[in-house]
Amino acid sequence: MGFPEWLNIIIILISILLYSYLFTKDAERKTVTVVYELDKEIKSSFDKLNNGFKEFEKTDKLWRIETQQNTNDWKRNSGASNLINRKVFQILQELPPFFDSNIIPCGFKID
Repeated sequence: MGFPEWLNIIIILISILLYSYLFTKDAERKTVTVVYELDKEIKSSFDKLNNGFKEFEKTDKLWRIETQQNTNDWKRNSGASNLINRKVFQILQELPPFFDSNIIPCGFKID
């Protein structure tokens, strides 16, 4: 019993096409578009800020220090006087999901 093989293939293909169409329409529906018009002075300041972020992007790793505490037990902690809990973070120049704009903001991605 069951459907013929050719009918199963057609149903699968139609399902894939329908899913991709609905996925695209849903993304378009949720996307917000913002267009900025900047003065020359503000545009210059924004470009300087972006150039500063690009300099930070050239580093191998950037760390965010979450906690830091002093310790007197330097023998047990390999000679360290402070215990530091840190996480790697990245500088990104990309738009958030479902957001479209003529200006790409700078931001951080914290792992």
